[in-house]
Amino acid sequence: MSMLTKNQRGFTLIELAISLTIIGLILGMVIFSGSATIGSGQIVKTLAIIDDLSKASVQFKEQYKSLPGDMLVSSATPEITGLPADCISGGTNAGDDNGSINALESVCVIEHLFHAGLIKSDGVDATGKLVVNSPYGTLRVISRANSVGPTLVGRNISTVIEFANLPCEVAQEIDRKTDDDNIGTGNVRASTAAGVVIASCNPGVIVPFLLVPL
Repeated sequence: MSMLTKNQRGFTLIELAISLTIIGLILGMVIFSGSATIGSGQIVKTLAIIDDLSKASVQFKEQYKSLPGDMLVSSATPEITGLPADCISGGTNAGDDNGSINALESVCVIEHLFHAGLIKSDGVDATGKLVVNSPYGTLRVISRANSVGPTLVGRNISTVIEFANLPCEVAQEIDRKTDDDNIGTGNVRASTAAGVVIASCNPGVIVPFLLVPL
């Protein structure tokens, strides 16, 4: 067995401690960078959902002269095929074509857009209805007056995308990209479940609802 020569020595405890600290910092930076990348990707996906739903809804209205969900689809000669029975005239969630998407009609918005060939879906919910979800949970398209916070957005805005349970930093980034960089003002607003404006929040805090104009 060889012995350490005069010019050879092992690591001291201090040197080992310093080395482990440096390794820990490097690993921390890698993990943080990875988390930031994932978070950034999820924000991009959420912004893409807003863009897709907005464009699809505009195209739907141009084509059918009604808002998705609110359109009264004939049961005899349906303008859109493949819809579930409750999204067609006479159904529980059928539209009434009054120019506003109420809570019942909101259930059929994604059904209308999907079967019109304007969007993709993320599968179905517990009731069997087609849905589009953000990376953070559920969303729905609904009239401003029937959303959780009817006073949260400008009077000239008739329809909103209502996101549920977004992390504060995500809500702020969406506002930064699409509005005035303040979740308590402008057209994009954060809200409690009771419809109370959330003026500000801290990273890691969950925002119950974020209303984004369609």
